[in-house]
Amino acid sequence: MLSTAGVSSNDSRLEAAISTWLADSRMPLPDGFRLHVEVVDEVGAWDDPREVFPQGDTDVRAGEPLDWVHLTWRAAPARARVEADTPEAMIELSRAALEQEDWLFRSFLLITLIFLSKRQGYYH
Repeated sequence: MLSTAGVSSNDSRLEAAISTWLADSRMPLPDGFRLHVEVVDEVGAWDDPREVFPQGDTDVRAGEPLDWVHLTWRAAPARARVEADTPEAMIELSRAALEQEDWLFRSFLLITLIFLSKRQGYYH
């Protein structure tokens, strides 16, 4: 399958898998939607003092004083930054996260998409 517009990754198989998942989900994606997914050897940690709000197996940091949302997956090393003013997310995934691809999509990536949509005025 061809990649969904707005999905990019340094791993072409993962890019295709995310594109297929999005197409199959039929989720309405925000205008200008962009997911940048990097598979990395080591996922960094956020320097973010905001309180953690656990959402399933994902930690959410949102609100003041920063404008963006930080998400950290506890099931395996992964993190995402959802930008404040654009429907764009930068995602880092470890190889351990890829080993749980189905759960990764149904939990961490879904929560990332919910925050992207919420930023654009959509609510679930």
